[in-house]
Amino acid sequence: MRRLIKKILPIALWLPMAAAMAIDVHVDIDTSALPAAGFVLAFDLVDGGSPGNTAGLGSLVSNGAFGAASFIGDAAAVPGGFRLGDTQFFNEILLPLSSATHLSFDIDMSLAAPAPGALPDAFAFFLLDRATLLPLVQTTDPSGSDALFTLQSGDSPLGPSTTFADAGTGLPAAWTVVPVPPPLVPEPGSGLLMLAGVAVLRLARGARRSRARGLAMSLMALMALLPGLAAAALHVMPSGGTSSPHDGAKWETAFSARELQTAINNNAGAEFWLSRGAYGVLQNIPDGTQLYGGFVGGLLGETSRDQRDPVANFTEFDGILIVPYDDGTGTGNTIIQGPGTTVDGFQILGFGILLEKARPTLAHNVISGAPVGIDMRFGAAPTVNDSQVTGKSYGISVAGPVQTIKVGPNRVEAKPTINRSTIGAGAQIGLLENPAPGTLPTLVVNASTFSGAQQAMELFGNAQFSDCIVEKNGIGSLPAVQIGASDPGRLITFDRCKIRDNQGTGVLASPSTDSTVVIRRSEITGNNSSLPPPCSGCGGVPHAGGVLVNTNGVQIIESVITGNKTTSVGGGMYFSSFTNPTNRNLVVNSLIAGNSATVQGGGIASGRAAFSVLNSTIVGNAAPAGGGVWIDANPSPAFSFVNTAIVGNTAPLASAIGLDTFGTPTTNLLRNTVTLSTDTYASSSSNTPSASPLGSGSFSVVSAGFVAPASGDYRLAPASPLIDRGDSAPISAYIAAGGGATDLAGQPRMAGAAVDVGAYEATVGGVVDVSSQVSLRLGGLVYDRVNRRYTQAATITNSSGGVLAGPVSLVFDGLPGGVTVTGMTNVTVNQLPAGSPYIDVLPTDFAAGALLTLNLGFADPLNTAIHYVPRVLSGAGMR
Repeated sequence: MRRLIKKILPIALWLPMAAAMAIDVHVDIDTSALPAAGFVLAFDLVDGGSPGNTAGLGSLVSNGAFGAASFIGDAAAVPGGFRLGDTQFFNEILLPLSSATHLSFDIDMSLAAPAPGALPDAFAFFLLDRATLLPLVQTTDPSGSDALFTLQSGDSPLGPSTTFADAGTGLPAAWTVVPVPPPLVPEPGSGLLMLAGVAVLRLARGARRSRARGLAMSLMALMALLPGLAAAALHVMPSGGTSSPHDGAKWETAFSARELQTAINNNAGAEFWLSRGAYGVLQNIPDGTQLYGGFVGGLLGETSRDQRDPVANFTEFDGILIVPYDDGTGTGNTIIQGPGTTVDGFQILGFGILLEKARPTLAHNVISGAPVGIDMRFGAAPTVNDSQVTGKSYGISVAGPVQTIKVGPNRVEAKPTINRSTIGAGAQIGLLENPAPGTLPTLVVNASTFSGAQQAMELFGNAQFSDCIVEKNGIGSLPAVQIGASDPGRLITFDRCKIRDNQGTGVLASPSTDSTVVIRRSEITGNNSSLPPPCSGCGGVPHAGGVLVNTNGVQIIESVITGNKTTSVGGGMYFSSFTNPTNRNLVVNSLIAGNSATVQGGGIASGRAAFSVLNSTIVGNAAPAGGGVWIDANPSPAFSFVNTAIVGNTAPLASAIGLDTFGTPTTNLLRNTVTLSTDTYASSSSNTPSASPLGSGSFSVVSAGFVAPASGDYRLAPASPLIDRGDSAPISAYIAAGGGATDLAGQPRMAGAAVDVGAYEATVGGVVDVSSQVSLRLGGLVYDRVNRRYTQAATITNSSGGVLAGPVSLVFDGLPGGVTVTGMTNVTVNQLPAGSPYIDVLPTDFAAGALLTLNLGFADPLNTAIHYVPRVLSGAGMR
């Protein structure tokens, strides 16, 4: 019987931990050598990206005196302890402690693995000097951050839990971090506890030794304490529970819909579970309150949050209002809800969600039927995750002025953030930045889809889009994405986005003075500006199928503009008539192919505008005049084409280029540009054939030597006459000024004696992307207070079965602007070229099965959320 108990107990205690993908540790620290005047406990959680993980801190025991805790980011006090979330990049609890010789606490952390392209979430614990907030104890932490221990999600090279030792160079301390069994059920239930206790007690009665009996009684005592160790959720059902009083402690005594607002007001910061049904209007939510919908409820209702199903169990509100409120102390203090305030798993109708200044977490919601789905006012900056949002007028409306919050050592802008959501079906405008109330907050949108609106979005402030899809919007007369003039000096970026199949121009960019629009590594395809021209032979409105540029400052970088149509001018792109003191419009390392215009300029058209095209390919476009390019350069030719292939385009008049500079020499306007020997040219002012306008370094070929043009593969074959025929100086200057160092395929831009003509560089030398041939493991980010940087452990294993030629480089694609890679160990070269940053991690060959261990450092002065997609390159040659 004793053997049976020994076998059952470990299984019973550890099984929930494995099933929940979480880790639970007990920490015991001898602090007797630390200053009696006090020190600070630092609990950090750094967000690596989706999905979110949380860390709970409880059972704090010390013979000293705790001071008042301070919170940064998604951190809060909860019943029984503290909670760290990761809706912000840097999240921290600082807890002073004095006159202490001993300290212990428990940490439990969820371990959901990071999504592709995201980094692990990382928890770290430190002992800090009270005055400087620098580490008191030096540890063997290889990153130099001096953490006592870390907990990390995903496939971290350090593992889920790593304890470091005292390095012996700072103040001495001793600590242990050991696993402890989690609660037997996520929500304590008396019936299950009793059954388990009775079973163990019966085993104990049959045992011959008192130790078994004592073990059973200890387990019973632990079970009896469990309800007090965890903050149980409060339950709500539309009609309330079947038993009184309605205290929300369980489904049988659930609050009713009519009691919900009062219950929330009386239990600020609590977690509420709402069963399916309708709940009317919610007037406000105190900071830190968490609402979760999608439960069945009732006698057999759920006992853990992960058992709910918001899709099957519609839980409805007729609108939710989240606005600042008085803290009730009579001092006039105003509370603004932070990221701990949660609305998750609801169908929201009526007036949708109205936010003022608040920064809640809104997740797994379906918001429809309201005039505005989510109305963000006065700089509200929520995090919207995994939701469907639409409205009769707008799906989401964002208004200023900008709010700032304290994150880490700095105050930073609070940014509305939208992740993995679908926006706009049936709305007039899916996403609107409202320019009226003041300077707009920076909008951050990741991996979201905008579809089914008359117009996908109107942007007037700073915005950052990554991995988004904008498709099947429009009514022909409206662009899918419209960038208007408002706040000066803005930056609007689209990284790795797809703007496709919209009925109307893909992007219309009219930014303010000194603003910049960057479309990088994106696809603008299949858009159709279908309004007919107002008269035969004249231009229609709007111009352009793909991109319409109305002002200065638009950059198309390493992008594809294909298959777009217009019944007017500029199938791929149209640069409108405007006056520029400087030319800041640029198309570089891009492909403009298969576009068509009913009037002029199948690939690119321009009306007296300034722009530059560098190392790009314009191929397979069609129009009645100017199949590739059509330019009216009066009064001055403020444009240039350099290292560009304009080949294989069709038009009855000027298959390649229609151009008139009205007497101005054309020598340097089309340099190192290639056309086909069968191409024709014309004057754009008189619509008559003309001689070739190609300038210095330009040439014509019988064939461009593409790999497979019939199937849309416009890379250069080994025998292409475009190889090494470009002018390296302009692209080198672009790279030196901060531009990308890669071609459209992500390969090094300059790999031969000179740069190649067109969007693609032929692969020469030995540089090969070997990312698929290595095993790369990345740890989470840990803040190093001494050097004010974030550190990360990484390992690279050669799993190819063969030798990879050196040098071997690690590339950081998509690293945010302002973040630099610095201070690494085990690295031979730390280079930051103009494109993606990279480091040479091994100068010699990389043997089969060999392992590289790296400690990376990231300088991040603005506390930008750090993310990147890693690549590994092998072989000699230019990166």
